[in-house]
Amino acid sequence: MVQEYKNEVTLRENGLSIWAFSIMRLTAVEGFVLLSQMVFAFFTLVLAGCRQDLSILFISQEAP
Repeated sequence: MVQEYKNEVTLRENGLSIWAFSIMRLTAVEGFVLLSQMVFAFFTLVLAGCRQDLSILFISQEAP
């Protein structure tokens, strides 16, 4: 009886750890995707800002 209970508890702990590990792995993947999206958006904004600054410079140079 006690041995069966111990086996059940061990199985439950193993299942819980596998479940927690899969959730951690999922959040790690989601975190990586979110981070890469944020970096991509940041670089897009920086490039758009640089392009805008360059166009302003060219326009101001062309103006008499």
